[in-house]
Amino acid sequence: MKYLALILTLLFASAANATVSAAFSTNLTSGPAPLFIHFDATASTDTESARPFHDLEYIWSFGDTSPGNWTHGGVTSKNSDFGPIAGHVFETVGSFTVELSVTSRANEANDTVTVEITVTDPDTVFAGALTTCFYTDSVGDNCPSGATEVQSDEFDVKIDGMPAGERYLFKCGNSFLNDSGNGRHDFSGVGPSIIGAYGVCTGSNRPIVYSGFRLGNDSTDTTKLTIMDLDINSAISTNKVISTSWYIENILVLRVDAVNINGIVNMSTGDATDAGKPTTHKYNGFIDCDIDVGTAGTTAAFFGGMNHGAVMGVNLYGVEPNGEHALRWTHARYSLIAHSRFADVIAEKGPITIRDIVHGGNTTHGFINGETQWNQVSFNLFPGSEIDGQTVTVGHNETFSEGGYIVDGNTFLKGTYTERYNNIETPNATVRYNNYEEGPHLFKLHADAVATFEEYDNCLSTDLDSCSRLIEQQSATATTECKC
Repeated sequence: MKYLALILTLLFASAANATVSAAFSTNLTSGPAPLFIHFDATASTDTESARPFHDLEYIWSFGDTSPGNWTHGGVTSKNSDFGPIAGHVFETVGSFTVELSVTSRANEANDTVTVEITVTDPDTVFAGALTTCFYTDSVGDNCPSGATEVQSDEFDVKIDGMPAGERYLFKCGNSFLNDSGNGRHDFSGVGPSIIGAYGVCTGSNRPIVYSGFRLGNDSTDTTKLTIMDLDINSAISTNKVISTSWYIENILVLRVDAVNINGIVNMSTGDATDAGKPTTHKYNGFIDCDIDVGTAGTTAAFFGGMNHGAVMGVNLYGVEPNGEHALRWTHARYSLIAHSRFADVIAEKGPITIRDIVHGGNTTHGFINGETQWNQVSFNLFPGSEIDGQTVTVGHNETFSEGGYIVDGNTFLKGTYTERYNNIETPNATVRYNNYEEGPHLFKLHADAVATFEEYDNCLSTDLDSCSRLIEQQSATATTECKC
């Protein structure tokens, strides 16, 4: 309950010593529902801190009364969040006031800033022939008025021929086939575009499609695409829900469940450089997805680069047979992993690894050494099992000191496998407010790593020695600051 108590304190903090300036940027401020917004508050400053990304407390209110609750993690409501990086999906039409409150933990100085988000009606944006409803038995109810109605089970043919700027809806309770044997189908172009469902959909009644998606078609940017409310059973198990062959931006994958598939995304990024983009794919969100990799996996379920992106509310499991990580970012900036569950990873691999060019990255990906920074891993559940080993690895980089990582509010449950590390391989990491079952669970600090363990929940006493006992191995060139 320590973290909750801290939150309540900050909500009523005084702004008597106004050294703090709150600021944030977004990818979008308007668009059709569902609208994914990425929030980046790294421009916030504190005249008394050289590390505002780490030292300030950030509280978000999204002004959205109908988003529901997260299944995993320590924060329940989707209408609020904490930390310098945040994301939210607005699914209700209307205007919303998003507020960020930033507070200095040094002197309780506070500042707030707001932005208006406008969400438009997709039935208006995709009116008439811009929407097509597909069904296999009868058109049924809830196909939007004026939409084109097509009886077909050929999911592969329809997606390959879908124009950008339109909405394709597949009837709930129907199955749509992949007769081509390709297993993934091309889509590209500038949106907004939606591939989703219509009718009365429940968790067990969504459209079943036997195909993943390849975005880009080897030469074309794909932007402002939402894929939502589908159950995917890939015809070819080496495919992912999304593979990229060119630059993608503002892609939302929402409530997509998948089985017999290699994972959720392979964002290869050499193509981003080919397309003349300065950085890798931006502003993409993967929200509320359930992915059972099983025996289908051969690579990390999340793989590639991430720039101003978010993985939130994802339940990812069954990764163990493929011998890889659940999530492996080859490089990442201003990105968030939150409110998710990562399970069933073999002992030699960890559920999450975030890397930089100097360790496991690739200079052809459009990134340079040291660009992996300003990332946040918060409020996730790592359930542990007999096959679990190390959990979260942050860093694999040796070249930056400005941004770094925050790992906070996560819950780590003990598996029967005894070697259990958080690998800290970065010169700027803050680890705080995490909960560890049957602790202490141990950390490994690599060469030149710098980690701050602040108000650590697993302190065995007020003595700082209890914090140092959590660190199983520390390189001679690594430094640690414990603030239990």
